[in-house]
Amino acid sequence: MDNDRAHVSVVIPTRDRKATLETCLEAFRAQTVPADRFELVVVDDGSTDGTRETLARFAREMPNLRCLSQAPGGPARARNAGIREAKGPLVLFTGDDCIASPALIEEHLRSHARERGIAVLGRIEWHPGLEITPFMEYIGRTFQFTYPLIEKRPHSIPFGFFYTSNISLPKEALLAAGMFDEEFTEAVCEDAELGYRLSRNGIRIVYNRRALTYHHHAVTLEEYVRRQIRQGRAAALFH
Repeated sequence: MDNDRAHVSVVIPTRDRKATLETCLEAFRAQTVPADRFELVVVDDGSTDGTRETLARFAREMPNLRCLSQAPGGPARARNAGIREAKGPLVLFTGDDCIASPALIEEHLRSHARERGIAVLGRIEWHPGLEITPFMEYIGRTFQFTYPLIEKRPHSIPFGFFYTSNISLPKEALLAAGMFDEEFTEAVCEDAELGYRLSRNGIRIVYNRRALTYHHHAVTLEEYVRRQIRQGRAAALFH
């Protein structure tokens, strides 16, 4: 890949989600921008389910895919490893359970071309292949994604909406803010805490609803309760 044309580095932390990771990577084969305009940096956070072998297979077929591995340390540490390795001036964060729409990267680039020095938040919807329960429908409108609130102020979004499932910003802004705080070892609050420091540095979050990705992860009430317990522990560290 011509590194000078790697305008976007897509950073994806992963652990033990081989099946959804495969679908995630396949979606990046179908982007509307050429493959030499972006790279994928996947950081394996200590998987034991054959993820490393899956990544090696994809890397043979996708020259714009680079794979890193580390001992289990959590998504904050994994994303930091990806940021350090990123060759593009822009970093786009997404998850191993997120399926990109074909225009995802194109729309992020479009927003950054209009204004420099911003973070661009895309839209996240439940994957159409999931059975959307009433509970998922409810939290999708409220606590999980909260896009009805975001769409009320799309040009100046509070730091708490720094969703690492679908957000991009300049690599230099991440380095200037100190990247993710690796004291957060679970996938809760580490993104909002970085969003807070970025906002203190003058980085504004704007919303592009056409930059769409699909969350391929069903959520049950029991799982959500366990997440909220983790959220409480992380909130103490955040404050």
